[in-house]
Amino acid sequence: AGDYTVTCYLEGYEVPDGVEVTVIAGETVIVDFILEPEVDADDPLSDFSLLLLGNYPNPFNPSTTICFQLPSGCEQAEITIYNLRGQAIISYPVNSSNHQSVGSRTQPINSLIWDGKDADNQLMSSGIYYYKVRTENESATGKMIMMK
Repeated sequence: AGDYTVTCYLEGYEVPDGVEVTVIAGETVIVDFILEPEVDADDPLSDFSLLLLGNYPNPFNPSTTICFQLPSGCEQAEITIYNLRGQAIISYPVNSSNHQSVGSRTQPINSLIWDGKDADNQLMSSGIYYYKVRTENESATGKMIMMK
């Protein structure tokens, strides 16, 4: 029991100010933190690389939205879903036609909804899956969990 200041740290994310917490003996205390990526959308360096923004919800059932930002000047990319064994489940071509205004300029922000199905339109089983966004010059991979 007592008063504490709780802080949270995750590499690649800004550290929020500490949160004041009062703990009462015999009670459970849950502290939520909102972490912001250190990447600044107005930073000119962010124009030159693929930025994987993650998927939500994660875990998911039966679908999830995968978000990413293509590098400046990149017109097309491909996203492939893999199972835990590294076998490709399904691939989708993507392009930069979906734009969202960020700061003082337009950045290509893309999203893809995966419905949890393979190339044969069969619903996949519960488990861990990976998605890889690939452009001509680079790629980025994320992990997602399907729970039924």
